[in-house]
Amino acid sequence: MGTDNGEERSEVPLICFTTLSPAAVGASLFALPIGGGAAVAAVVALMVTAGMLASIAHLARPLRAPRSLAHLGGSWLSREILVVSAFWALAVLWLVCELGGFPWSTAARGFHVAAIVVGVVLLWVIARAYRVHGQPAWDGSDTFWELVAIALGSGGAI
Repeated sequence: MGTDNGEERSEVPLICFTTLSPAAVGASLFALPIGGGAAVAAVVALMVTAGMLASIAHLARPLRAPRSLAHLGGSWLSREILVVSAFWALAVLWLVCELGGFPWSTAARGFHVAAIVVGVVLLWVIARAYRVHGQPAWDGSDTFWELVAIALGSGGAI
């Protein structure tokens, strides 16, 4: 993909986002039966943070990233930014509560479950954002299931 000045941009940051975010969702899911924990919450928060930073690096004009939220009504990319931000916030709140100890354990569990729910929505929103008519390999339901496979495979490994 070209930039405004005709230079080619690397797709590596986009690949990082598309791999790390679903993996973070999967790690959250697999951590639920074992009660979460600060270590898993930290890994999830770090992975989604790295994915978000990578996606910002993919933009032609990163300083304009906040403006992309202005099109929530019609842009799946804008929705993707909103939902990944919500997932990140829940992961961070989950981590903070896990680090808080006993009185915060109920809140940690709540943020953990909320992160999983938002994370599953995130997989769907990413798949919708990737439905590009000019890319037949992405323009179908397979993209969602591939993201689910990343979440389950990578998340289980983590």
